[in-house]
Amino acid sequence: MSFRILSFLLSLVFLAFFIGFNLENRCDVSLIVYTFKDVPVCVSLLFAFVAGALALLPFCLLSGRKPGKEHVSRTEKNIRERHAVD
Repeated sequence: MSFRILSFLLSLVFLAFFIGFNLENRCDVSLIVYTFKDVPVCVSLLFAFVAGALALLPFCLLSGRKPGKEHVSRTEKNIRERHAVD
């Protein structure tokens, strides 16, 4: 088995145990205009994780190459410099 599959399965097992042991732990979640009562802690953590991932998504999508600029790796740059000298 590859390391990625094994680590993914272990993460799922850890998540299942975490949810199972925290089903009785509940909290109130306030969204300024409405308060959700007795929300399981696991659900509020899941929504916080998803909100963070969605907030990061635009930065990941917009951090690509700038239009009109050529992306040159260090290796390509070294090769071009060597050929220019010769």
